[in-house]
Amino acid sequence: MPYLIGIDEAGYAPNLGPLVIGGTLWHVPEADCDLYHLLRGAVSRSGSARKVAIADSKELHTPDSIQNLETNLWAVCPQFQAVAKRVLTNLLREHSPDLPLEQLADRVAQSSFLWGESDAIPTLHAQFESDPSTTACPLELPHEPLAENHATVAQRFAGCCEEQSVRLLRVVSAPLYPAAFNDLSERLGNKSNLLTALSLQLAGELLGSIPNDPESVTIFCDKHGGRNRYAAAVERHLSPLPPAHECETAEVSRYRFRSGQRDVRIQFAAGGESQMPVALASMYAKYIRELCMEAFNRYWQREVPGLEPTKGYPADAKRFREAIEPLVAARGWEEHSWWRLR
Repeated sequence: MPYLIGIDEAGYAPNLGPLVIGGTLWHVPEADCDLYHLLRGAVSRSGSARKVAIADSKELHTPDSIQNLETNLWAVCPQFQAVAKRVLTNLLREHSPDLPLEQLADRVAQSSFLWGESDAIPTLHAQFESDPSTTACPLELPHEPLAENHATVAQRFAGCCEEQSVRLLRVVSAPLYPAAFNDLSERLGNKSNLLTALSLQLAGELLGSIPNDPESVTIFCDKHGGRNRYAAAVERHLSPLPPAHECETAEVSRYRFRSGQRDVRIQFAAGGESQMPVALASMYAKYIRELCMEAFNRYWQREVPGLEPTKGYPADAKRFREAIEPLVAARGWEEHSWWRLR
């Protein structure tokens, strides 16, 4: 039985809070199966009293509440129920692989920069465990009451997956906080290169977690902006040899390579969330981003009474920055450690 991997992001544009890459790993009966068709008895893009919703996070998330996202994620991912003490920091530890972020920069020659030992980038866990808002404001989970139909749709989803020989093996995230975001985007040249590199590193971690058998793997990614060419990045971060080009168009860029005994196909497609593995990755990335911003806002509202919360996007981030900057300056925090510069 082949495997499917889906990768997507949340929080690419903001100045505050983390960029989050989400990833999912599935074991499926056929490489070219349509999971929306296969699991149609339990899944829809909008959800219902009897079905779970799996879709692009933009279609499920509302600005004032994460209940819809959270209810559907917790129905699909029963492993969240087992998170120790059910707080955000534990969810991040248990469902975020401790990626060695320094490797992203090491794989790109930057001869114009001189980096010393003091410029080392921490691992994924080390950088979020040192974030004051995440550690000082441990959010309890689930953050909002789950919808009444949670147990019903969870049971129906599990039964449908078993009937159709589908297994959701892993749902993970890679949150990148401002200090590491700034360091890596500078070393890699821009934040677009960073998005591609971190996405492929997370895909590689999921690929490496698959048992060593000859079954094929297909990796689905949403397109990164208007880019059409990804072969060099795939070779740098995933493939030991230059990948074979299948196509590079405005709609989709697709490549093949070998990883151990198995054939791997990777595609970057506009509207990638039409594939269920990408849609679920989008939902989880948005969920983690929203939880991190809730902790961020709670931290600063405690420090600055009456401060209105922010989503971190450029226009409102400037208002928020003006309110907290005196405290930031008093603590001696350098700008790059809390404000995303790109």
